[in-house]
Amino acid sequence: MKNILSFSIIALTIIACSKEKLDFNENKINKNSVELIKDSTLFVNSSEGEEVKFSINKMTKDSIIESEIFGETGKLIYKFTFNKELKTGECTTLKYEEPIYVNPNPKIKSQIKENLLTSPQTKDGLQKIFKNYSKILFNKKISSQNLNYSFSISILEKDTDNKPTTINIEIKQNNKIVQEIKYNPSFWSYIDFKPINYFNTGLQLQEGIESYHNFITADFNFDDLEDFAILYDSGGNGGPVYSYYFQNKKGEFKELKDFPLNEGSFPKEINKKDNTLTISGPIGCCKIETTIFQLKNSKWNIISSKQENMSKN
Repeated sequence: MKNILSFSIIALTIIACSKEKLDFNENKINKNSVELIKDSTLFVNSSEGEEVKFSINKMTKDSIIESEIFGETGKLIYKFTFNKELKTGECTTLKYEEPIYVNPNPKIKSQIKENLLTSPQTKDGLQKIFKNYSKILFNKKISSQNLNYSFSISILEKDTDNKPTTINIEIKQNNKIVQEIKYNPSFWSYIDFKPINYFNTGLQLQEGIESYHNFITADFNFDDLEDFAILYDSGGNGGPVYSYYFQNKKGEFKELKDFPLNEGSFPKEINKKDNTLTISGPIGCCKIETTIFQLKNSKWNIISSKQENMSKN
């Protein structure tokens, strides 16, 4: 009986070790079976930007969407697994101890994890986020340019007041660096990277004198290619001033000397139907000037300019 018991214990140990080894190998296979298809920066659910990865599990044939949505006081991490229908969806909410404009590398204050089973409200919210990603990633009518390019900036030189004087603009296509631009702004009142994308995202223009972004992607010359504007000067009462870079057919981003808004305002309206850009800003103490530029036969012309009294409201 003692020998039988000893044999059973040894056999059980062998089985357990074999199972542990098998599980380890399975995890390794599963990890290697996930193929990254696309790694992009999108502006679907947040104007602060979000890193989105789309992968396929070659063993299960499941598709996977993973994203990180960045904010000043925290970030959201989403993961969706689907195959024709949504299988799993989860969200992790991270809160920082202090905003990123105070500390660029803040510590995590709290963490909350939720999934499709947490509550009906959470399920509805996750399903809406998933549909937003699906619409952008798999809608063939959306220009692929919106998914191909991602932008980031780094400060190369600062002045004695800690303001950036030389900035490196890094442009990636399909996760590979394709262009770098050395840029010299006039004056930035802050150095945080605050991008927003208006290129084929459906977002309404929301730039103002006091609330604005320092890196903006859009189509400024109506050629269905992604361009960008980068802050040149934070400005004063007239609002921020931008430099503009345009994508050519080779996929290179360059400034155009004849663009009328160079080192000027950001448009309050971009009208693709009429090929017009509208800017508006204060003149003196009491008036607002509105000017409309139109691109026709590859030339920019002013088609309207008027001044109005500022509203007392």
